[in-house]
Amino acid sequence: MAAQLAPSLSDKLATLSDQPLVAVLTAIADASASIAHLLRENSQATEKTASTNAFGDQQLQIDVQADNIIMSALENTKQVAVASSEETPIEKTLSENGLYTVAFDPLDGSSIIGSNFAVGSIFGVWPGKHLIGVSGRDLSSSVAVVYGPQATMFVAASGFGNCVQHFTLLDNVWRHTKHIEHIHEGKLFAPANLRCAQDNLGYKQLIEYYMSNRYTLRYTGGMVPDVTQILVKGNGIFVSPVSVLAPAKLRLAYEALPMAHLIKSAGGRCSDGSSDLLDLSVQECEQRTAVCLGSTEEVLRFEKMCSTTNGQ
Repeated sequence: MAAQLAPSLSDKLATLSDQPLVAVLTAIADASASIAHLLRENSQATEKTASTNAFGDQQLQIDVQADNIIMSALENTKQVAVASSEETPIEKTLSENGLYTVAFDPLDGSSIIGSNFAVGSIFGVWPGKHLIGVSGRDLSSSVAVVYGPQATMFVAASGFGNCVQHFTLLDNVWRHTKHIEHIHEGKLFAPANLRCAQDNLGYKQLIEYYMSNRYTLRYTGGMVPDVTQILVKGNGIFVSPVSVLAPAKLRLAYEALPMAHLIKSAGGRCSDGSSDLLDLSVQECEQRTAVCLGSTEEVLRFEKMCSTTNGQ
């Protein structure tokens, strides 16, 4: 007897009553599957282009291709009023009749792709026709996709309740893997922006605390795998603090808010060092922030030892 297949993403989305949102999430899933295929099959995908994005980062061919794939997929739904990408950080009108705004990082971690590390895509879906002025509390859905030995996807949506749905791409179909609703305390840490420890004493002491208490270091330099491992393992902490000499790197709209929404939906906690990340509103597309995501006690420790004002 053949093994019964796990439910597909389509099966899970069929339980949602918001059909425009279903269309948007389906487009995101299809675009992500295309990017996963492109990464595996196109040997030129990781070659550099002669251009840089608006943040001054040199673009790879795959950055441009991923951006185009996602933007085209969102536009074809006719449900997305405005889209904004880290590669093109403006509010781009896609459909005057659209009901949603999508901010996304088409390929987070492209700087480590040449080493064949896992990379990912990040999506935030807001109701309405503007990105400027929205907060993390307003999110209708957040999605993170990991392109590693397997392509996996994590979805939080208002219709799913307080949980994250985890899927794996099998034979070009997203199959449900697990239902995540708890992030427990544990000893796993992913420390980003380590240069910050040079002039942020709190961060230096926090790293020393992790080491002296025998925490396990799991850090690749790619935000998507470094954060989603917390969802998979059910514990851990991701930190990216700031200082005068090492300012914030992570973009609020394209990275921080969607990833914070995922962690919070799974029962975790999120912070910029002094307040809940989801309370922050997008004032400009290029806005950056300190980030801490993980279990409740670990995030509280971060806030105590390494606040946004510490070392600045």
